[in-house]
Amino acid sequence: MTGVVRFGMPSEFATTLLPKILRACTQAYPGVTLEINCDLSKNLLAQPRKQYDLVLALQDAPSLKPASRLKEEELVWVSSPDHEVHLQAQLPLVLAPEPCVYRMRAIERLNAAGRPWRLVYTNADLTGIQAAIQEGLGVTVLARNTVPDSLRVMPVSDRFPRLGKVGIHLLYDKRTSSEAILKLAEYIRLSI
Repeated sequence: MTGVVRFGMPSEFATTLLPKILRACTQAYPGVTLEINCDLSKNLLAQPRKQYDLVLALQDAPSLKPASRLKEEELVWVSSPDHEVHLQAQLPLVLAPEPCVYRMRAIERLNAAGRPWRLVYTNADLTGIQAAIQEGLGVTVLARNTVPDSLRVMPVSDRFPRLGKVGIHLLYDKRTSSEAILKLAEYIRLSI
C-alpha cells in the first residue's frame, strides 16, 4: 500500500495518540506517508473537506453526528500538584485561544457558577499549556484521558463546577477514501 494521508488532529491527541499511530503505520505500511497538522478542532473543521483525508476533532455537543463519534470524553479541571494557585479567589486560567472547545466550556461554567476568573496565559499548544500549569501559573481544562501523571485533577466542587463531556469524532468520506485512509481510520477507531 502506498500514498499520502492528510490527517488533522487536535494537539492533545498528538502527544498521546500520534506516537502510537506513527509507529503502527510506518511499520505496517512503509509506503504510506502521513501529513499531520495539529490545530484546534474548530479550526480543523472550518477547513474545506478536501484539505484533509481524515480529521479527528472534538465536538462541544457529544451527541451530535453519532455516525462519526468514537467516544465521549469527560472534561476535568487540572492544576499543578506542587502549587496552590487553584485556591486564589480569582481563578487564574491557562487556556488555548478561541475557538477552543475547552476554553469555551471553562468560561461558560465558571460564569454560570459565579466564580471569578482571569485569563493569565494563552497557548494553542498542549505542551505549552502543560508547562505553564506545572509551573503554577494557573488551572486549565483537559479531557480526563489526556491528563499527564505530572498534573492533578481537581475534584468537582463549588470552586470547580462540573464541565461535562465532549464528543471525539473521526471524519472522513468512506465512499471515496483510499485503502490507506480506511486502514488508518480503523486503527484510530481501535486506539481510541
